[in-house]
Amino acid sequence: MPPSRSDEQPTALTTAELERIYRDLYPQLVRLGRLLGHPNHAEDLAQSAFMSLARSPALRNPDAVAAFLRRCVVNQTRTDHRRYVLWRKLMPRLVDERPAPAPDDVQRLVVRRAMHRLSRRQREVLVLRYVADFSVAETAELLGIAEGTVKATAHDGLQKLAARLEAEGIR
Repeated sequence: MPPSRSDEQPTALTTAELERIYRDLYPQLVRLGRLLGHPNHAEDLAQSAFMSLARSPALRNPDAVAAFLRRCVVNQTRTDHRRYVLWRKLMPRLVDERPAPAPDDVQRLVVRRAMHRLSRRQREVLVLRYVADFSVAETAELLGIAEGTVKATAHDGLQKLAARLEAEGIR
């Protein structure tokens, strides 16, 4: 008796399917990389995710492709952050010679600085929930944590962020 359709392994995605996935998801992955704190390397993160996809079994399951790619971007962001922290510990501080920000950019810089003072997990949860507009379940799945942890982390992160912004005079 031949195997039923449900017993068969999914076949590899076609080139046309891969092109469609790339067109549809690449901008989302770049935005996710930017929102997670890598504005200058977001395109590299997205490209790297697609390279990982080519080597992954997820390539055979179209339903898992988007989640796999988002997970790659989040994981690479975490790796880059760890490397950056290590670099900051090992290298002396360099003089920052950038020009002063324009007055209308000051508020944005204060918010960004306040976000970077949050823990990595709080920053990730807040960005995914409130900037990327992911649901609690999607955020939990993407970060590999429980939904209750997402809710508690978002609550704590918002409270800390609000306190820091109020201390800076921003409401």
